[in-house]
Amino acid sequence: MTTRSTPSTSWVNGLRAAMAERTPGLGGLRTPEERQLAGRMTGLLYLTGAVSAVIMTLLPGAAPQYALGILAVAAVGAVWGVAALTIVPWQTARPWVSHLSTICGFVIAGLLMTMTGGEQSPARFYLFFIVVYAAYFYPLREAILYFIGCGLVLCLPFLYDHDATQFSFYGEVLVVIPTYFVLGYVILAGKRRLVDQRERADKLAAEQGALQRVATAVARERPREEVYSLVAVEAARLLDAAASGVVQFDGEDELVVAGSWSDGSVRYEPGTRIPVRGDTEQLRRTGEAVRVDEYRPGSAPYGMGYRAGVLAPVWVNGALWGLLAAVKTVPHTLSDDADERLSAFSDLLGTAIANTEDRAALARQASTDPLTGMGNHRTFHERLRIEVRRAQRYGRPLSLAVVDVDNFKRVNDTAGHEAGDRVLADVAERLGSIARTEDVLARIGGDEFAMLLPETDRLQALAALERARHVVAVRPFENIGHMTISAGICDLESATDADAMFRLADGALYWSKAHGRDIVWIYDPETVRELSAEERAQHLERGAALRGLRALARAIDAKDPMTRRHSDRVAALVTELAKASGWNAEQVGRLNEAALVHDVGKIGVPDAVLTKAGPLNTEEHELIKQHAALSTQIVAEVLDDEQTAWVAAHHERPDGRGYPRGLTADEIPTGAALLAVADAWDVMTVSRPYSVPKPPEEALAECRDLAGAQFTSEAIEALLVLHEIGSLWRLTPGIPA
Repeated sequence: MTTRSTPSTSWVNGLRAAMAERTPGLGGLRTPEERQLAGRMTGLLYLTGAVSAVIMTLLPGAAPQYALGILAVAAVGAVWGVAALTIVPWQTARPWVSHLSTICGFVIAGLLMTMTGGEQSPARFYLFFIVVYAAYFYPLREAILYFIGCGLVLCLPFLYDHDATQFSFYGEVLVVIPTYFVLGYVILAGKRRLVDQRERADKLAAEQGALQRVATAVARERPREEVYSLVAVEAARLLDAAASGVVQFDGEDELVVAGSWSDGSVRYEPGTRIPVRGDTEQLRRTGEAVRVDEYRPGSAPYGMGYRAGVLAPVWVNGALWGLLAAVKTVPHTLSDDADERLSAFSDLLGTAIANTEDRAALARQASTDPLTGMGNHRTFHERLRIEVRRAQRYGRPLSLAVVDVDNFKRVNDTAGHEAGDRVLADVAERLGSIARTEDVLARIGGDEFAMLLPETDRLQALAALERARHVVAVRPFENIGHMTISAGICDLESATDADAMFRLADGALYWSKAHGRDIVWIYDPETVRELSAEERAQHLERGAALRGLRALARAIDAKDPMTRRHSDRVAALVTELAKASGWNAEQVGRLNEAALVHDVGKIGVPDAVLTKAGPLNTEEHELIKQHAALSTQIVAEVLDDEQTAWVAAHHERPDGRGYPRGLTADEIPTGAALLAVADAWDVMTVSRPYSVPKPPEEALAECRDLAGAQFTSEAIEALLVLHEIGSLWRLTPGIPA
């Protein structure tokens, strides 16, 4: 519910403002394109009138005494028509030129009526040209004046033609004049509908573009101050506001500006403290959006020059964090849906804040990884820089090893994350068992560890890591079996500073994994030749962006407990489908990456639609369908073209009834077809707000029946292969293997 805080005495002003407002596209000759079209229509109408006037002089019964006058009027009309088509610069012409041309049309029509029969003159039909032209190109009030003018010109024969007083002409006038208004109204209404449709399309495109830019900034883990400023800019752009801001509650009585933007108007700078009062106090009390169509004199926004505004609450992890505000300098100029559109943005801001504050909280945590008891990423890199400076100062050897647990994701997918955590803790213990007192061990990522070995050259480090590899591989892990590790080593002879040392050790690790895993590799520029600094930087940047997208996808899944970890389950299943289809390891990994973020575009779908406990109506279904296009736009910033195509087409169907493009079987990429089956299987077998899970055999039968229609036959064959080998049930939550 939105609270509209508008002075009750200002309804007259609101009506006056509404009558005065010129909607883009209905305001009359406001754009160069519309003025150009109006000019061409003017030329064509004048030429048409000139030609028909000449023909009138040739018709039987034409009055010869007026022939020269008619031809003179026709010549004037023809000259102006040609000039309007070829000479007049309509795109830059002032509106009065068009009005003068239209008024001249009255004069020409009146003269021709006088010279060609008065109340019987065919020239009276020229007035319909003016009605159509005025209805299409002029605002309502001006068009009505032209309709009245047409009626007055039509009545001119009453002044000089005695035959006009006959019943037939009276009847014609009584019919034609209302027809002017009805025809004009129909044209105005039709144009209004077209303009509305164009405005809705423009609004949707603007919203999706803004959502994409903000979501991309969040996914790339940009600083929160930068995200707040971006949200302020996009919110102002979306509502055509003069200023906007992101404001955080600080205690009961104060707000702190976190980010702001203005078009040059007065604004609060970031860091400014504002008392909670008036509209902000109302928002804090109700937790609902506040819309003010006209600020009262004496209010703080009024004193800054603003006359209308809207505030939307920002909720973070279920608590009211602050608000998103947008203000305008003219009263009663907020669109009808301004509060809804700003609230949608505030929801996205809440997700962004939750992500950035989580990262800030992690940065403030103690230096120990809670799972393994080792140092964490931050403290390891601090220690690495210290040890590099010490070794360089005294000319001592120093080696760094980066270690990764091979095929660790398979443990999480098959045995669960708790089992994966136990494996990581056990690996940490085994690595610690071979480490010296002076060595530094840390867990630097999900399944990545680092070992810093002071007073150790590369060959001594190789021997130490071979012992580590042996101690990890020799003894099976509880309920998992044997596991292995891969490692990459770099020493100070190959690196000039701490960052380069870590980057090159990490490159050697990737070389190890690319050459079979369960290997320790020493960085050598002649061997690990493709791992240039630029390529490694690009890889690390892409990895960071992809991790951000995965975090955003998990946040979206978590909006509804029923869909929690949906993307993870889909990724696990599509990985096995790809293997069953004969894909190689590199292709399988890329498809897994795409699956993990395939639904990230749902950030643009309202929560009320995502979690609706019942069938969707047509409008809600259209909103859901838009997420595929938005997902494509967002992941295109991080994934490659083929991966993006898989995400874009995962709702397509072989029968051509899918979306967003209606592709047929031959046009759907194989990865998208496999992703579609995995996504649908999770929807069918996991409880949702709008449905209960299907029994596995029933779900499998339905998939088999839909082969060739909703799913490709090849994708269903892969699903049946998993069923035959017993893997399908293992990958389905709540179903015993």
